Amino acid sequence: MGNCLGATPAGVDTTASKDVKAKADAKPEQPQADAAPAAAAKEAPTPRIFALMRNGHEVLRGSMEDITALLEKGDADAAAETYLRFERWMNLHKLMEEGNGSSESPRGFFAVLDEKFEGVVDKNGLRDDHETLDRLEHTMSEACKQDEKDLERLRELWSEFKDENEKHLKKEEGVMMPRVMEMVKSGVSLKVVMKTEILPLVEEGDDFEFFVKFANETLNNHLGGMPRVRVFDHALWAVVEPSKWEIYDKWIKDTVTSDQYEELQKAIKGIA
Repeated sequence: MGNCLGATPAGVDTTASKDVKAKADAKPEQPQADAAPAAAAKEAPTPRIFALMRNGHEVLRGSMEDITALLEKGDADAAAETYLRFERWMNLHKLMEEGNGSSESPRGFFAVLDEKFEGVVDKNGLRDDHETLDRLEHTMSEACKQDEKDLERLRELWSEFKDENEKHLKKEEGVMMPRVMEMVKSGVSLKVVMKTEILPLVEEGDDFEFFVKFANETLNNHLGGMPRVRVFDHALWAVVEPSKWEIYDKWIKDTVTSDQYEELQKAIKGIA
């Protein structure tokens, strides 16, 4: 990412944003399944912190749809290029789950779940699933990096990977979401968990600009009738420092359509 954290961009007023963030912090946190349709919202939305993980699955699903469409179209080069970007983002998401192997924070979300729920991640084989996916991912990646792309080979490898990954995403959601709800009900702050155990794994790395932009680009193109862009970015706004948000906000504005950006700004300002 480089040293992109500079001075406040011209015209940016952070005072109101800070006031709204303080009010949002005072409200009880809500677990994030997938966002409800925008039309159902009657009150100003509050940040759903776990959307940074849960809507990450919608980033993966959306990108998988793009790759599938390109392979069906017969465009092997574009499919390979899109896959390598997908793989790059998926590995960042996976880092947020698995952590970097350290016993000190940030440890990743799997470690948090295992600690609070008696090894629930290992009991359900989520790490084993990742190892299986890693092997399929590597084979697909190697095929995508060939100078001469074999379309039929790519289709075969992608079909195997996609089927396995779709099953894993559903399984992971079935393990994670009930536990996230339990954490909220028991008074665990998802904001603290996100800020100390999960987000620093990617925010402090060199690829965070790509992480934010790819997520927004993909969610913007795969809304599914839901405010996925707003929910993902509202969660990010809620957990990062204001000085950093000034930079991230520009990345988002440069990536999404104007209506999606305006929806996010309304949420940040507390407008229903």
